[in-house]
Amino acid sequence: MVHRWSQSLSEEKEVEAVCLDCTKAFDRIPHEVLVRSLQDHGVTGDLLELLAGYLRGRTQRVTVGGYYSEYNEVRSGVPQGSVLGPLFSIVAVNKLSDQVKCELFQYADDLVAHHVIARSEDCQAFQECPNQLGENCQEARLSLNPTKSQHIRLSFKTSGSIPVPQGSYHITSQNIPTESQSTCLGVVIDRKLNWTAQVDAVSVKCRKRLHAIRTYFPPRRGAARQLLCKSLFLPVAEYACSVWNPTNHKHQRQLEQVQKDFLKSIRLSKIPKGQHDSDFSQYRQHLAEVQWDYLWMRRAKAVLVNAYQIRTGGFPDGELLLTNAGGLPHPRVNTRSQDPAKVPDRKFRTQPATRIKEVDTLKAEHFAGD
Repeated sequence: MVHRWSQSLSEEKEVEAVCLDCTKAFDRIPHEVLVRSLQDHGVTGDLLELLAGYLRGRTQRVTVGGYYSEYNEVRSGVPQGSVLGPLFSIVAVNKLSDQVKCELFQYADDLVAHHVIARSEDCQAFQECPNQLGENCQEARLSLNPTKSQHIRLSFKTSGSIPVPQGSYHITSQNIPTESQSTCLGVVIDRKLNWTAQVDAVSVKCRKRLHAIRTYFPPRRGAARQLLCKSLFLPVAEYACSVWNPTNHKHQRQLEQVQKDFLKSIRLSKIPKGQHDSDFSQYRQHLAEVQWDYLWMRRAKAVLVNAYQIRTGGFPDGELLLTNAGGLPHPRVNTRSQDPAKVPDRKFRTQPATRIKEVDTLKAEHFAGD
C-alpha cells in the first residue's frame, strides 16, 4: 500500500485515501453470515460443520453485585483472543470490495480505500467507493462509523491541489473528517510520507516502556533490564520498520537517542564528569559492551531480509512491489532536463526510496573497528 502511494508521489500525483472504521466488527458479525462466507470461499463438508460448531452453541451471562443473569445464546461475533477470530473476520469482510471501483486494502476490520486523482472527476468517482462500501457492509450486517474514519490527501503540492467535492467525502450523508495524518495498523502516515509523526510516536512509546523498566528494576538488575528491553522495547522500535525506515539524520538520531539513554541507565562505562557524548562515542562503547547493534543497522537488516524474500518470491504479492519499482524519479529531483538525448553520460541522479546514511555521527567505520 505505502509502496504504491510512494510511486504515485514520485510521479507528482495526488492520492486520496480513506481509513474506514467498522463499528465493533468482531462483535456484530452474525454466525450465519460467517458460515455463508465460509461456503462462498469453498469450505464444505466436515470442515464446515466443524467451524460452524466452533461458533454455535456459545452462551454468556453478566454479573452485577454478585448477582448473575440467565444465560443467553451468543448468535454473533467471533471469540476474542482466539487464533481463528481474525481469520473469520477476514473471511466475512472479504467480499466488501465487490463492485467497488477504487482499490481497497483490508486486514480484519481495517479498511483503506485509495485512488489516484488527477482532476475533479476523479474525486467524484472516488465518492462512489464509500457509498458502495456502505451498502456492502449492510449486506454483511456491519456498519461503518464515519466519525472514526479518516480521510487523508497524500500530496507534495502546496498549492493548486484538486478540491474535494462538497468539502469532504461522506458515508450515509455523514462527513468523513479530513486529517493531515492517519494511523493504519499501528503506523502513523502523514500526507507527505516523511514519517516524522511515526518516529515521534515510536520514540514516545519506547520511552514510556523504558521508563517503566527503570522504575521497577534498579540499576543493579542490569541483566534483567537488558532482557526486558529486548522483549518490550525492540519490538516497538522495529514494528513495520521496512515501511517507515527513516532516511535522514534527525530521525535516525532521535531513535538512537532512546536506546542510548537506556544503556546509560545500566552500569556500564562512564564518561568524565562535565563532558557530553555529543559524538556518540560512549554510545558506541556501550553497544560493544552489551554486544548490541545500532537500531538503524537492525532496521537495515530487516529491509534486506524483506527485499530478498520479495525478490525470491517468498513474500505475498511481492511481484506487485517489483512492478515499475525502478525508473521513477524522486519527487525532489528536477527531471525536466534529464532527457537521454540532452544529458551527458553519468549525469543521471538516482535516489533510492530507502537508504542508510554512510556519513553520520554514528559512523559505521567506528562500529566496524569495535
